[in-house]
Parts: sequence; structure tokens; C-alpha cells
Amino acid sequence: MEPFSSKIEIALRDELHSYIGPRYSARQVTRSVMGFRRLTPQFCSIYDPHFWRHERLWKLLGGAAFNGTPFKSVIWRLFGVKIGKRVYDAGLNMPEKTLVTIGDECTFNEGNHVQGHSLEDGTFKTDYIVIGNRCTFGVDGWVNYGVNMRDGSSLGADAMLMKGEDIPQGATFSGNPAREVVVPAAGCQRPLEIAGGPRQRTYEAAAGTSKPVHGVHGKPRAAHRQRNRP
Repeated sequence: MEPFSSKIEIALRDELHSYIGPRYSARQVTRSVMGFRRLTPQFCSIYDPHFWRHERLWKLLGGAAFNGTPFKSVIWRLFGVKIGKRVYDAGLNMPEKTLVTIGDECTFNEGNHVQGHSLEDGTFKTDYIVIGNRCTFGVDGWVNYGVNMRDGSSLGADAMLMKGEDIPQGATFSGNPAREVVVPAAGCQRPLEIAGGPRQRTYEAAAGTSKPVHGVHGKPRAAHRQRNRP
């Protein structure tokens, strides 16, 4: 009698083959569209035959199976993506897979899109996208072509990173269009100045080195108010 553990292994293997088989066939179809060559950056008219061939890629599989599992990176490599180690992918989509390079220990969430093309005023443009090590994408974050995200950078939820952006190392971008989120350094205090008026406080007063603040006629305000009391 066959052990129960062997039955589980056989079931898992058959299940894996049922997923890998169609995805491998889709990979073959996808690569054959471009003649089994890797894509290169293009700038051409929408009436150019290259655009017509490239457009077929959008009608094929944009994502991959096994979201949130270690098998997702394996599927991406079959499609030609240059992807590193220990990458968590919960739902990334990439139309131009061979234009994308992903580093180690990156995190992708549901609804992320890395799009290597654009249609602008009757022209078709594509470019490389480089995502460095330890980069993080929030839910529904979008990246356009020509982007370079350096090591340790992150993109917020629902953020749209526009074409050609170069994200500094360790920076966080958010919004649509995405802009850098700047966090003030610890212990850094802004000058508490209010221009003019009796409530004016100087930076020295805020820092604890207060100086007497005089009124319009050169007299201390406190004494001036005391004199006018009934």
C-alpha cells in the first residue's frame, strides 16, 4: 500500500504541472511574438510594424500564477524577467517582461504594475525599468518606463511613478504623480516666527534666549499695556 505522504507528493506534483504547463506554453508564445529576442527601447510611430508586433504582447498573459509564493519568481524567469533572490510578489503585472530588472529582497503587493511602454501623441515609446535591491511597492502602485529605483527605495500605495524618474537610495515616493516624502530630522525645530503684530515671537524666544520685545514707540509692551489700564 502506498504511503499517505507519497500520495500527497504526487498530488502536489500533478497540481504544479497543471499550472506550470500552461504558463510555460504561454511563455513560448510570448517569446515567439518577438522572435525569441529580448525587447529593446523603441521610439516609433503607432503605424510602424514594430508597434503592431509589440501590441500582441498586451493581449497575452500580463501577470503570472502563484501570487505570494516562491514559485512566482520562477515563473517570471521563464518569461525572461531578470529577477533576484528572496522576492515576495503578491500580484505584480508586467507587459514588457524582458525590459525589467528586479533586484534581491524586493516586495510587491496586489495590483502593482511595472509598465515599460507608453503611447504619446501618436508615438510609441519603450524603455528599461530597473528596480534595485530591497525595494518596496505599496498596493496598486504603478511604475512607468525609464524608471530607476535605487536600493532601499519604496513606492506608496496608489502612487504613480512617472516616466524617467530616478529614485534616490532609501527614498520614499508617494502620490499621483509620485513625489518624494520628506521626513524632518529628529530634534530639528523650525523657527516659530510670525511676521509683525503683538504676538510676534522670535527664534531666540523659542530657543529659550528671549530678549525684550519693544513696541512701536520703543517701550516695552508689558509696561505700555500696564499704563493704559483703567
